[in-house]
Amino acid sequence: MVPSTGIDYTFSKLRDKYSASAAYASSKLAQIYHASELTRRYGVKAYSLHPGTIMSTNINHNRSLIKRILFQLLSVIGKTVEQGSMTCIFCALSNDAVPGHFHSDCQVRKPSQLALDKHRAAECWNESEKLINEKLK
Repeated sequence: MVPSTGIDYTFSKLRDKYSASAAYASSKLAQIYHASELTRRYGVKAYSLHPGTIMSTNINHNRSLIKRILFQLLSVIGKTVEQGSMTCIFCALSNDAVPGHFHSDCQVRKPSQLALDKHRAAECWNESEKLINEKLK
């Protein structure tokens, strides 16, 4: 799930009408950008990954009845916590994991064209630095 137009660094859409799914999509795109930029700028092994839908014991906490029912239906295709952690372990230990790339189900995956845009990745990094510096003043 990646936003089709990129990340809104003004956060105007979030101020006008908050959408959890749009915020989540932007955060996943930023995760891909930051892993790519960390690897490119500093040569460190940084990975972005999707563990899958993990059905933890806290999944139904503070959810409406309809959402609890939907999550019960999803539990058929969801992963256990152990299964969900496998891609993270794969990235940490496997020589097949590729730094700066997106991983899912213990494999390198190709994300959307938007997520592969190196100029947008650099922009995300720079905007993140700017936002952090503003908060540290």
